[in-house]
Amino acid sequence: MRVTRRQVLGGEGRVETLELSLANQSALDTFLAQADRSVQHWFAALLIERAAVK
Repeated sequence: MRVTRRQVLGGEGRVETLELSLANQSALDTFLAQADRSVQHWFAALLIERAAVK
């Protein structure tokens, strides 16, 4: 799946959070579930790091 910076940011600069439509969230969840374990671990580490900063 390819997503451009403009699609993610909506052309408004850097954002901290995004609200995805249900269809987009479902697609991303599916891609993550099908990803290699290394990608899943990398993503989990990002979430843990982000939670520690808050």
